[in-house]
Order: sequence, then structure tokens, then C-alpha cells
Amino acid sequence: GMGASCTVEGPTAWQCKVPAGQYLMMGDNRDHSSDSRVWGFLPHEQVYGKAVRVLFNLRDMSRAWTAL
Repeated sequence: GMGASCTVEGPTAWQCKVPAGQYLMMGDNRDHSSDSRVWGFLPHEQVYGKAVRVLFNLRDMSRAWTAL
């Protein structure tokens, strides 16, 4: 996991200092995702693609299927 670089501030709040050249990855199911909270930060060298479209956004459905 992320170890000492993150602190929990309550049941739904925490802070992390993400090291340079690394990414914090979050799953879409907060309570049941295997993501950076489990396996740590993702090094930049392991990112092989980029996002190009918004598929689903509950806060702004007008952005669905739009280019980034």
C-alpha cells in the first residue's frame, strides 16, 4: 500500500503526498476497489496510454462521450 505517505483523517477522509513521477490510482468502487490504497503508487513508466473520452460522469452527464 501507500504506507507512511498517507494519513487517515476520519472514516471517509485521508491525505496523501504523491511522489514526483508517480500517480495515485483510484478504483470506481471506493469501498471495494483494489487500487493505490492496496498496491501503492503507479510509476509514470508503467502508464502506457491516455484518457481520450469521458464515458460516464454523475456530476455532469452533458460531458458523457465527449473528448477530453
